Amino acid sequence: MIGQSARINGLYYACGFSGAGHQLGPGVGDVIAELIDTGTTITPIEEFGVGRFDEKQG
Repeated sequence: MIGQSARINGLYYACGFSGAGHQLGPGVGDVIAELIDTGTTITPIEEFGVGRFDEKQG
């Protein structure tokens, strides 16, 4: 999961990488830094949002 919390302002998350965190961590860190700094990112991260687990979005 990568993105900004919809419930808590200023909370960003980047977790759930299983064993690949050591490889993905630096790139994801850049994406999160860009998201915090500018409010958006050029890297498409919608597929990694926590909202994908929301049953209401069906």
